[in-house]
Amino acid sequence: MTERLILHSSARTVRYRQDIRRVISMPAGARLRFRYRKKHIAAGIYAEIEKERLNNVNALVCFLADEPAGSVLSVPCRFVRIERAYVVGGEVCVFDLALGAFADAPMTFSRDVQSACPRFPGSLQIPKPDELFVDKLPAEIENVVEASDEIESWIAVVRQLAERVAFQDEQAFYYVRGLRSPEKSELKLCKNDALEVIGGADYELSIIHFSPSTKPVRSDDVVWLMFEARDSEITFISYPRLRLDSAYDEKLVRFCVPPVDVTKSSVITLLEGAGPPSKPVIADGFHHFDIRVTVKPRQLLRWVKVILLAGLISAQSLATSEWVPDTLRLVSIFASAVIIAVVAVFGIRKAV
Repeated sequence: MTERLILHSSARTVRYRQDIRRVISMPAGARLRFRYRKKHIAAGIYAEIEKERLNNVNALVCFLADEPAGSVLSVPCRFVRIERAYVVGGEVCVFDLALGAFADAPMTFSRDVQSACPRFPGSLQIPKPDELFVDKLPAEIENVVEASDEIESWIAVVRQLAERVAFQDEQAFYYVRGLRSPEKSELKLCKNDALEVIGGADYELSIIHFSPSTKPVRSDDVVWLMFEARDSEITFISYPRLRLDSAYDEKLVRFCVPPVDVTKSSVITLLEGAGPPSKPVIADGFHHFDIRVTVKPRQLLRWVKVILLAGLISAQSLATSEWVPDTLRLVSIFASAVIIAVVAVFGIRKAV
C-alpha cells in the first residue's frame, strides 16, 4: 500500500489526549504506539493490517476535537511512518509509529458540516462518520498540509491545539528537539528509536517550550519537567528539573556518560508536574515518556586495546623464544613491562 493514512486521536479518554501530547513532544525518530479497535478503522485499511501490508506506510496524525457547538474538527499534528501495524486478538489493531516532521497546515478541517465552519475560515469538510479514526488521507488534506521541521510549524500546531476545548487549560507545551554536544550546534535525532552517544562525553538535551496562553500563571500552577536516569550509564550534570514559566524558551539538560567497553542501552524518563518550586507535584498519569539512549564505546579505545594486547602477546612471545637474540629479547621484556605498567598505573581508559 502506497497511499498515506490519517490516524486520529481525541480527548475522549485521558490516554487518547496524552497520546497527542506525546506526538508533539517526543523527538523525531522516537517510537510511539497507537491502538485502535476494529470498528474505528476503515474496512479496506483493516484488511491491509490483517495481512501486515502497512509496514513503512506514511501517515498523518491528527487531533479529533469535539467542539461545544457540536462540530468535530480535525487538527493536523505530525507526520509518522508506520513501522508495523498488526492485529491482536482479532479486535485490536496496534500501530508502531516512528515520529517525523510536523504538519505545516494553513487550517483545521471540519468533519460534520456541509460548508466551511464559520469560526475557522477556510476549513474543509471531511465527510466521515464520527466512529472512523483510521482511513486513507483525504486529498483535501494531503494537497494543503506539508511536512516541516521548523520550530514555527511546531508552534503553529500548538496554537491550533490550544484553541480546542481539550487543551485550553494547558499552561505550557514542550518539544524535545534532540541531543547535541556542548561545543556543537548540530542536533542528533533518534535513530532506531534511540539517541546515540559515545561513552566518556557530555551531552545536552534541547527542549523547546511555548505557552500560547496570555493569562498570568500562579506559582502553584507552574509546569515542571523532571528528567530521571534509569541506571548508572547516565549522570545529570545540570539540575534535571525545568520550570516552564515563560512564553517561549529553549532549555538544556546536560548529562554525562562514562566510558564503556561495549554498546549499552539506557533510558531517560521525562515526567511532568505542576506546583511551586519547592515541591512540584507529578500530575496523574504523567510518566510522560521515555527517551532511549544507546551508549557506544569510542573506536579509538577499541583500537588502543587491540594494539596493546597484540603488543603484549608479541613481546612475550619474543621474550620466550630461543631463536631471538639476547638484545631483542631484552627489548621485548622491557616492552611487555611498559605495556603492563601503563595498564596497571593509568588504566586503559586514562591511557587513551
